[in-house]
Amino acid sequence: MIQTFIQNIDSFYEITNIPIFILDINKIIIAQPQKFFSFPKDCFRHLLNSSIIRWKKIGILSTKSDIIFFMPYKNHTICFGPMLLKSIYHYKSIKEIVFFNFLKNNFMIEDVYKRCINFDNQSFSYIQIVYHLLTNESLTIEDIRKILHENKQSESENDIREIIIIKKDYNNKIYTYLEEQQFLKYIQTGDSISARNFGVKLLQNNSELLSNDQLQSLKYKVTAAITLMTREVIKINISLEDAYGTSDIYIRKVDSANSLSRLNEVFMRSIIDFCSLVKKNTKTTYPFWTRNCIEYINQNLHKNIKLDDIAKEINMNPKYISVQFKKITGESLVTYINRKKIEESQFLLRSTKLSILEISIVLNFTDQSHFTKVFKKYANLSPKQYRDQIKKYG
Repeated sequence: MIQTFIQNIDSFYEITNIPIFILDINKIIIAQPQKFFSFPKDCFRHLLNSSIIRWKKIGILSTKSDIIFFMPYKNHTICFGPMLLKSIYHYKSIKEIVFFNFLKNNFMIEDVYKRCINFDNQSFSYIQIVYHLLTNESLTIEDIRKILHENKQSESENDIREIIIIKKDYNNKIYTYLEEQQFLKYIQTGDSISARNFGVKLLQNNSELLSNDQLQSLKYKVTAAITLMTREVIKINISLEDAYGTSDIYIRKVDSANSLSRLNEVFMRSIIDFCSLVKKNTKTTYPFWTRNCIEYINQNLHKNIKLDDIAKEINMNPKYISVQFKKITGESLVTYINRKKIEESQFLLRSTKLSILEISIVLNFTDQSHFTKVFKKYANLSPKQYRDQIKKYG
């Protein structure tokens, strides 16, 4: 597996813009992307031998400016990053980026603009996929939160004086997932008032512009929020037609918005409509155990979900679950699980460059042939035909 990563390290960087460094047992770089900066071979060794990295499922080195993930694998360590914690245009000098400043090399800020990305939802999803491929386990935002918050600050300031782990920054700088998760909970419950309050804060926060043009920058943020809402309502059983239909309408409206007030109006309206979809869908309320069952399935689509696992999770008899689930929802557990896996695969085919084989592995199908067979059953076309159709018609 490690040889596969080494062979594809440049392709991974081209697709994701996330630099990967492979370290040997002595913590020396043995592979790195050619188009990224050439780091000293031993630049990670001191960091990994110090106490400044937080470890649990993975290791995290987070500073006020950048973040790096460390994933042990057999006799190697895979490093993801550095990635920036603010828009690249926030930094005026290389000295403001802790990791690059630590290296003491003559890196230019203009080169960082070209080669480094912001740490965001998409980059974390790539790390999640790699983690799953290597360990067959899931990595969640809750895991990241625990790593950053559970351990007491035990690092020695003498190791690297410039590197400071700022716990308070986690909520507003290091990572926006906590806020996003709260926002998505509002969408999931159809709470349009609380969701719109979040939306107002999002549009008012101009501290991290993604473009020199304020309107364009906020368009990027609103588009990202609409994408998040789309995925969330699909997770709770809103039809793909309704979810993507609503998304397409509002992304077009965002694109054509010619003022901040118009953009605000479009965003608030999109939140209301997504919440309305949720409320409409939940008029027929499932029993509590059924909702727990559905939630477990939706959160574990990357696993081989078995009836016994579900029964154990919700503490109920497997046979009762199997019989009653079909009576209540109108479809069997197997049908529901396969349908949700295919919906997730459609999202991955639309929004990532993962190969069909990689998607079949991520979603725990027996093999690519099995994945294609199930996909055809639910989508009436093959994964390749689906992706080609998306490329052709958008």
